[in-house]
Amino acid sequence: MGSSFLCFMLMPVFFLFFLSHLILTHSSPLCHDDERLALLQFKESFIIKGSDSSDPLACPKLSPWTLEGQNSDCCSWDGVICDEDTGHVIELDLSSSCLFGSINSNNSLFRLVHLQRLNLAYNNFNYSQIPSQVGNFSRLTYLNLTSSMLSGRIPFTLMNLTKLTFLGLASNKLQGLIPSSIFQLNNLEHVPIMPLYQTSYGLDLASCKLSEFPHFLRNQDGLQWLSLAYNNITGHAPEWLWNISRESLRVMDLSFNFLTGFDHVPIPLPWTNLAILDLSSNRLEGSLPIPPFTTLRYHTPNNKWSGKIPQLICNMTSLQMLDLSNNNLSGSLPQCLNNFGDSLLVLNLQRNKFEGSIPQTWAKGSKLRMINFSENKFQNQLPRSLAKCMMLEAMDLGVNQFNDSFPSWLGNLPNLMVLCIRSNKFSGPITTSNADYKFPKLRVLDLSNNSFSGKLPTELFQNWKDREFEKEKPLTYIHVKTNFSIPKGSWNYHLSYDYNYSMEITNKGMNLVYQKVLERFRAIDMSSNRFEGEIPVSIEDLRVLHLLNFS
Repeated sequence: MGSSFLCFMLMPVFFLFFLSHLILTHSSPLCHDDERLALLQFKESFIIKGSDSSDPLACPKLSPWTLEGQNSDCCSWDGVICDEDTGHVIELDLSSSCLFGSINSNNSLFRLVHLQRLNLAYNNFNYSQIPSQVGNFSRLTYLNLTSSMLSGRIPFTLMNLTKLTFLGLASNKLQGLIPSSIFQLNNLEHVPIMPLYQTSYGLDLASCKLSEFPHFLRNQDGLQWLSLAYNNITGHAPEWLWNISRESLRVMDLSFNFLTGFDHVPIPLPWTNLAILDLSSNRLEGSLPIPPFTTLRYHTPNNKWSGKIPQLICNMTSLQMLDLSNNNLSGSLPQCLNNFGDSLLVLNLQRNKFEGSIPQTWAKGSKLRMINFSENKFQNQLPRSLAKCMMLEAMDLGVNQFNDSFPSWLGNLPNLMVLCIRSNKFSGPITTSNADYKFPKLRVLDLSNNSFSGKLPTELFQNWKDREFEKEKPLTYIHVKTNFSIPKGSWNYHLSYDYNYSMEITNKGMNLVYQKVLERFRAIDMSSNRFEGEIPVSIEDLRVLHLLNFS
């Protein structure tokens, strides 16, 4: 009985011992000494200042961090979360912690190699740069540096964070372009960026090997320019595309992809301040979209657009460049083209199916510098109003069905350098009897494959003097350069754009395409006509002639 009583009395003791052992066995481990030291050194590298956070609810989370007493376990510190099994620090939420000071790649923070989430938003890092060492956090899924007084460029090492799903960089003083490699992070779902830059405030995602529109773009508001050019995006653009930065977007570039159309296209497109829309070189089909009436440059060549040019396009009264070349557009040109007279510099309708007459719409004071109506089905006579385009430098009307005499009345255009009317139905002699019609700057003249007759025009060549070209820069191309500004507070961000004139010309039986034409380039092609008589002696004086074809 005594032994039974003793066993009975010892049972609570064994139970308590077992219970305490069970609790100790399953309790969370203490943090690692090296990580605790790293956190304390991180704390010591900053000044805790309550005024250095843009968050009114900020609090100094790091103040209680210490080695003394019961609070020495860093896993219990405010803002620190450890792995329950290993005790490693896996999350730091130090947002709005009143931190002031610089952060660099030598900071002890980067010894916390097990971090999965890092939030340093709403502190003041005194305009230091994002340390490149942040790219060593290979386990990181969440990184938030929003509104933390960071400056400089975004480090390319962020591309090493392959598990990242959230990246917050907004409201800093960062400069330069966002590295395109960031957008190759397949798990990235959200990138709150704007307002990001003082000097550049847009997204350049060109050549990122994207196969679809990045979903994080849904949340972008405040972008002023967006480029998704030179990717592999296929199919239809999503309907939510129209909601991206509706009021602020100035530049949208979707060129050189494999897009076939758009879902539910608004008329006009809803970006109320858009200046540049580039849809070049896709596979877009259907009716031509109408950009906002604020648009300055509308480029959509090398697609499959069909139907007529909508009349609404004439409401774009500030348009400077319109390139609709190499599509399946048809019908006659709208009479309202004269709406562009005060602004339009480049009009390229090459390689479509337009027909009928070119309207007599060109008004005095037109700023047109380049016209390309080649490879269509235009008919009848040339509009004499073209003689009012006193700034015209290049005009290509080749491969149509114009039926007219030689347009000697264009000889009064003081800047005309290129005139191509090849492969039409022009006929009759070439005369320039009027002393005012001298084509003073003509470099390239292509009259081939027509029905011109009579003698070759001696007077036309007499004005082509070698000495006129001696002072020209040898590598100056015939081009149009435009500039416009994006206002940003008290200053402007300037963009410039060069539009190079290109042409096709026959040389020794071969059709050559010149993507750029040097101003010094000189060519005469009068082949496949009905000229008679001798070649003018004045041709011998043109010693810098690059191409001559009278065959």
